[in-house]
Amino acid sequence: MRQRVLRSSRPWAKTVALGWLIVSVAMAAAAVAAQTATAPAATVSPSQYFRISVVDEATQRGVPCVCLRTVDRIEYWTDSAGEIAFYEPQLMGHTVFFYVESYGYWYPTNGFGLIGLQLQADPGGHAVVKINRRNIAERIYRSTGEGIYRDSTLLGLKVPPIYEEGKDLVVGQDGGLMLPFHGKFLWSWGDTVFARFPLGVYRSTGATSEFPENGGLDPDVGVRYHYFRDAEGKARPMVDLNEKIVWPTAPRVALDKDGHEHLLMNYSQGYDPKGGILEYDEPAGCYRQAGDLPPGGPFPFMCSVVLDYRQQGHEHFGYGLWGWVRSGADLASNLDPGTWEFFTCLKPGTTPKDGPDAFDRDAGGHLRWAWRTHAAVLPDDEQARLVREGKLRPEERWYRAIDVNTGADLLLHDGTVCWNPYRGRWICLRTQSFGESMLGEVLYFEGDTPLGPWCYCQKVVTHANGPKDSYAFYGVKQQQEFDKAGGRIIYFEGAFSREFSSREFPIPRYDYNELMYKLDLADPRLFLPVPVYAMRDDASDLRTLRDVEPKSRIGDIICYAPDRPRAGTVPVFASGAEPGKTTLSLVKPSGQPTRLAFYAFPPDEHAPANATPNMTALLFRYRQADTGHVLYSADPSLAKPGYTRDPKSLCRVWRAPVRFNPFELTSEWEPVLSARLRLRQ
Repeated sequence: MRQRVLRSSRPWAKTVALGWLIVSVAMAAAAVAAQTATAPAATVSPSQYFRISVVDEATQRGVPCVCLRTVDRIEYWTDSAGEIAFYEPQLMGHTVFFYVESYGYWYPTNGFGLIGLQLQADPGGHAVVKINRRNIAERIYRSTGEGIYRDSTLLGLKVPPIYEEGKDLVVGQDGGLMLPFHGKFLWSWGDTVFARFPLGVYRSTGATSEFPENGGLDPDVGVRYHYFRDAEGKARPMVDLNEKIVWPTAPRVALDKDGHEHLLMNYSQGYDPKGGILEYDEPAGCYRQAGDLPPGGPFPFMCSVVLDYRQQGHEHFGYGLWGWVRSGADLASNLDPGTWEFFTCLKPGTTPKDGPDAFDRDAGGHLRWAWRTHAAVLPDDEQARLVREGKLRPEERWYRAIDVNTGADLLLHDGTVCWNPYRGRWICLRTQSFGESMLGEVLYFEGDTPLGPWCYCQKVVTHANGPKDSYAFYGVKQQQEFDKAGGRIIYFEGAFSREFSSREFPIPRYDYNELMYKLDLADPRLFLPVPVYAMRDDASDLRTLRDVEPKSRIGDIICYAPDRPRAGTVPVFASGAEPGKTTLSLVKPSGQPTRLAFYAFPPDEHAPANATPNMTALLFRYRQADTGHVLYSADPSLAKPGYTRDPKSLCRVWRAPVRFNPFELTSEWEPVLSARLRLRQ
């Protein structure tokens, strides 16, 4: 849904948006029609095709959306099984050279510097092309549109039962919001286009699908949608509002005082800064107006997945890109915008335009972030601007996206935050703005709470093959209900679109549809630095979140370090039972209780090649002569009365790039899982 891509406060934005949509869809259709057709002119039996299977070298699974292009520019794109049914009457039986290209994957060059290979295109023949994955995440299928397993069908191969046979075809969608409701998955999309005419439905379409345990498809192969349709069998609008464009977002289920479930969503009227709250009328199969959002336009309340957590006995729903707006989880609170809270450093009723007095600082000048009603959030681009203008220091932001491989600060776009039981942390997937592509890079974060700290990230997906060939991938969301292996395997999807990209022509069938990815959190490249805390009751005792119980012990963030072995790191051991005298060492002590505290780089004076200097710092031990108490710091000139620094450093760790520590607000951040997720843990 393109509300996550552009923002506008101009009253004519809705009209412009609709006009732009009409023109862009028509242009896309014309561009696709202008491409060389990949379907044969006459009926061809499966045995007449030359089968080309493009597979991931690492997994041997077929790779969707790979282009094989002949010397005379005939393009074939793999289907969701990685298959191509090749048939060109005059080329059959001949040796054919194919250029190979794919976003996030690469194929080696030959002796002439060409990226491709020769194949003997014999009818009934079969070639397997192995390509290498650049992405950490694995692209597994296209989840919307027609022809998802087209080539596999032409080849006579067995395919998943994706489509509702004989029904009106949906050929383009973005959105993919999903929530379990009354025994099924309930899906919602934004703009939807059909094969019959370029203009489609812009007031949301919807569908249901079965849980895998109830006959639904395994999320590894696809989703079989059962669309809500009108009397003529066409997918129909789901929103009962007298508006031309309605984009739904933030699906959640709230309980009323009698314990009855109410499925709610926020919405915007296209780019128009108007919106509100919808409620699902199950008997009618549509959404109706239920309430208003807090003032200020709908965009701060937009998200694909709603955070759900409990603090001090109260359940909260978190909205927006980082859950920076929250409400109570009950129906009454959801429909009372005056009770919604904003996580901000601005005083209630102010904006950055009000000058320095708008920022809440204590007597020492330290910026205070807190939940406030009737306040304004600071989006990522706004925080970045305030840093550039010197109104905020970089470490005063409550989150920063720092590339763990380069140390570069990144600008963020949309995404989701979900609890992950495998990691015992919240994980975040965010689209990067203006990276290798304008909106096609996906970043992975981990946070100890729904509010982070969010700092170091790893790119898991790219949709760029250079500055002149990139694709957009927006509306990224984790489909948490699809998790496998206790959350070790996660699935996420997003809208794949030529808009906001540099590619000249849209990709047939794939353009303006949802792509599904799969990510294994056990991949060592995802072993990110996490906060290392000093305990409130023992400053010498450094721990990552997994080793802290109760959480009320958590004190200051000393540094960041992985709790799993990252390339080039060594284990750091903690020993000693006497308070104030915990000893950290790179050598495991014998004969005394010892735990593995975290992983770090050896104490070289220079940062290793895989850690840039601005990210890392030496960790020192400071000792008090009278008591023998110690503490640790990455500050080489820490001014602590009575403490002196050991001459040699202990190890090299990652710096703490922000001061914000969510455990200063509360030690309680309990995730609330759906009944289905609880049963699968």
